[in-house]
Amino acid sequence: AAIDNAMKYVNSSNEVKNRVSLAERPNSHENPELCAVDPHGNNDFSCKLCRKELSNVYYHCDGCEKLLNKDFNLCVSCHTNQYYARFVQVHPHNTYRHATINHVGDMKYDRKSRCPCKRGPCCQECSFCLGCSCRCHTQFTLNFR
Repeated sequence: AAIDNAMKYVNSSNEVKNRVSLAERPNSHENPELCAVDPHGNNDFSCKLCRKELSNVYYHCDGCEKLLNKDFNLCVSCHTNQYYARFVQVHPHNTYRHATINHVGDMKYDRKSRCPCKRGPCCQECSFCLGCSCRCHTQFTLNFR
């Protein structure tokens, strides 16, 4: 039922539909020897923003996975309220606003090439500037245990 409700939300809004994909299979079907996530444990199964334990349905930031090689999981409530659209320090020591260092879901510019910010090249995933315009941290995968 929780997956059906989340899918209704994903399918009801064109804006969200462009940013959310559905995981092919539950985490519990993954090989525990190869998968970094333990769906039966509570290690890293809490929302990165509100710190609540994740239910069977949660969102996983594709930008953090691809660019940072980190897990950034959100509960349905935080994703629905678009709380991901902000800066969240993921690197333990560096507070720099850059898509390859921290979760930056609030980049407002639409700059692709020859960006005046001079803070990085274009992202290979979304082709926007990594320093001020990258859209990867607004793309999520709907996962379920």
